[in-house]
Amino acid sequence: MNSSSPQLRLGLRAGALIALLLITSVPPLNAQTCPPKPTLASGVPVTASTDPVFYTITPGLARWSGVGVRAADAKDWNLNVLDTEALYPGCLHGALGNSSGAGIDFAVTDWRFRFPQDDYVRVGTGGSTGTSALVEYEQPAFEYQSNRPFDQIFIDASDLLTVRETDMQAGVRYTFEVWPSAGLSGLRFFLFEPVTAGTGWVPRSARVFEIGLFDDTGNLFEYTPSVSGQFGIVITNEDGTAGNYYFCVKHCPFFASTLTDNAPVVNVFLDEWPGFMPPAHTWGVVGERGEPGNLFTWDVAPGFRQQNGPYMTCTDSILASQPSGLGTKVIAGDFRSNPLRFYTAHESLEGQPRTTSEGYMEWEDGQDSLVVNDPPTAVTPPAHNVFDAWSVRLIAGGTYTFTLTPNGGATANYKLLLFANPSPGSEYWATREEAVLDAVSPTDYSPTATDLYSLVVVNDNGGTGGYTVGVTSTLVGVDPQSPAVGVSRIRSVQPNPNFAGVRIVYELARAGRASLRVTDVVGRTVADAAASAGDAGTGSLAWNGRTSGGVRSAAGVYFATLYLDGVAQDRAKLILLR
Repeated sequence: MNSSSPQLRLGLRAGALIALLLITSVPPLNAQTCPPKPTLASGVPVTASTDPVFYTITPGLARWSGVGVRAADAKDWNLNVLDTEALYPGCLHGALGNSSGAGIDFAVTDWRFRFPQDDYVRVGTGGSTGTSALVEYEQPAFEYQSNRPFDQIFIDASDLLTVRETDMQAGVRYTFEVWPSAGLSGLRFFLFEPVTAGTGWVPRSARVFEIGLFDDTGNLFEYTPSVSGQFGIVITNEDGTAGNYYFCVKHCPFFASTLTDNAPVVNVFLDEWPGFMPPAHTWGVVGERGEPGNLFTWDVAPGFRQQNGPYMTCTDSILASQPSGLGTKVIAGDFRSNPLRFYTAHESLEGQPRTTSEGYMEWEDGQDSLVVNDPPTAVTPPAHNVFDAWSVRLIAGGTYTFTLTPNGGATANYKLLLFANPSPGSEYWATREEAVLDAVSPTDYSPTATDLYSLVVVNDNGGTGGYTVGVTSTLVGVDPQSPAVGVSRIRSVQPNPNFAGVRIVYELARAGRASLRVTDVVGRTVADAAASAGDAGTGSLAWNGRTSGGVRSAAGVYFATLYLDGVAQDRAKLILLR
């Protein structure tokens, strides 16, 4: 039969007429009639004693929220979430869930991806009468930050569920810790993945995982998300007992955030654990200047260990902790004795809500040298500079004058700190309070030991502008291991950039054995070169652009460090082309 037949035309007209009647018979949105519906306030359980009962829920924030029902007896109750935007009968659209006897039936949604409308909640026993149940709507008041202290949550017998949310990154392992009080039983933990645009409520069964919580014996469980975003966390009170529990989320993400020499970075997230790696056996300094009004503790710790007893930790142990307070916090380490390994630094806010920017972090390896009685060194700090660090050799019995001359707008910003290792040869870290000198310029200092010291100029209030800094002295003693004036240094690198090799001209301040170490940008040794012992004065060493094993090094940036009798003296940057 072809399309022009009378029978087909008649059939099409009849079908169109039926469709038109069906469409016009559906009331418009404003014609919906639904039962009276009191509003469920967040965190306020109510008793449902009739079947069915309707409520309205109104999101207060664009965050996760949940609604649940717990029967007061062994009968089944239904929980339905009803979309007011559906065509009639909208009051019965989007039914979710069915609790079975004791326990909680609940549904959750993320209001970031749902139109900010009122929704219905319908609860009932599916026809049974003479029963009752508790109904509760819950929405978190804040986004939960990982690596923050435990939160203590109080619940009573009428509380059904608590809802939290936390931001998690794909591929990062997180540990959840939940510690109920003695006598509190029946808690269950649920985790929900971020939803996508356009999705609505999801039932309890849609959780990523759930776990029954132990009473007062500790609950630790790990999860590595495959997607990034805001995850929903629900803890239900299945049997209606009262008590409290402690909750926190931890992770160790310092691999994603490292500090490089003299490059201040802004700390945006409270849970950052930036890392740094000393490249040479000299002093190094790490520090942070908080934004105005932020009080914090600034810690330095080595490496990474997953477990420490029952608690997850990002570090083996804290090596040094800088007390809270305003201004720049610095911790100096003497890496002539500290191992040359990966370290982490961490800021902990104290008693304050999170802000959008906690402060600026910085690491400096301290290989730059200040030479006594040399002309003052001019410094033009980078943006958001926190501090500058140098190594300087001082001789016992001398009197040294440190002079800091600000220029531009920096007059009131800078202070001088001087650090000394009181026990050379043993591992040593020092906070700002342990500096042997903390003063404005000019100031005098008489060292009690001949040694390599660390000079730090801190920028306490974040002002801008450059300065010059210098050290002068009229020595009254002579260090047999060091000249009266100056340290050894690299004078030139030729050619630079280079294609196949480079010659490094250096000047030794005293007789000794010079050596050269070439490292890559992350501090790994590429090649070593050594000269025979010689007198003070000028000499040179070459690098042929190959590793110690004779393999051609890839194009990139490298660093050449000059050593005198095994002690780092100076460093230069090399650029290798191919």
